[in-house]
Amino acid sequence: MNVSLVSYAWLALAVAFGVIEAAAPMLVCVWFCAGAFVTFLVSLFVDDVVVQLVVFTMSSVAMLCALRPFFKRRSGDPRGARTDVDALVGRPVTITQAVPAGGQGRALLGDTSWFALSDDGAGLPTGCRARVVRVDGTRLVVRRDDGRTSPGEPSGGAVAPSGDEPR
Repeated sequence: MNVSLVSYAWLALAVAFGVIEAAAPMLVCVWFCAGAFVTFLVSLFVDDVVVQLVVFTMSSVAMLCALRPFFKRRSGDPRGARTDVDALVGRPVTITQAVPAGGQGRALLGDTSWFALSDDGAGLPTGCRARVVRVDGTRLVVRRDDGRTSPGEPSGGAVAPSGDEPR
């Protein structure tokens, strides 16, 4: 077993990658940290730096291929999660300023007032309950709510109808 300056360099590199990984908000350097540590162990027995670089590269890639799917499953895959304005689709709103046929009114979503358009161009009276179909810039495109709620959809933000809507 031959402990050389190069061996200490691999150990220092493993520690540096570990510190970077600890400071990062997600998995960034753990693969290289493990690769550098494996290379440190190999460097105790093999003095050839080219062999050590090959070991570092191969062990880092192997760690990435072997462990990334495991960590991805444990952390959940956010690609299916709706974020930003996409998360507003399906949410209930209350029309606070009538939406004329083909025109624009206002709707309350939670505690925020938005410009609102009807998705089919029909008018919506004040107090009418609707659901967001899509977001078009700073306007909600809404459809009159038929009263059914899909499981898992949020229900907050809607105010009871004022009673002046046609039945």
